[in-house]
Amino acid sequence: MVSIEWTGFANLFLTYPSPLILGEAVCLFLYFQEKGKKIHPSGIVGKLLTFGAPGVYSVYVIHVHPRVFWSAKIIALFRPWDEMGCIQVFCAMLTTALGIFIACILLDKVRQWLFRLLRVEKAADRVSGWIEKKVLRILAD
Repeated sequence: MVSIEWTGFANLFLTYPSPLILGEAVCLFLYFQEKGKKIHPSGIVGKLLTFGAPGVYSVYVIHVHPRVFWSAKIIALFRPWDEMGCIQVFCAMLTTALGIFIACILLDKVRQWLFRLLRVEKAADRVSGWIEKKVLRILAD
């Protein structure tokens, strides 16, 4: 039997930029895009999506960052799972995933609030305008 590691195809199936994962992401996007048309914006699901959707990318960025999620303290929290049964691990996994998702969304909401408080968007617009003027001046010469 040939190991997938030996053939060099492990990264093809298991990493974020792999074609398989990209295909899954596109399929999920298209599926939920179609399902989203049937969700009423003022309903509970619509309000939850409006609240959480802007922070979903932040969940990805925060939870895969090595200093945030993969620290020794976080890994130590999962050690008791070695002692659990299959159903307990499944429940713990769902609860942990939901907890991480909610924590990251709330952390992103705090970031958004701080950015509004510090007027980061206005400062970024000014810097962007300045850079655009310089580039246009260089291109005009």
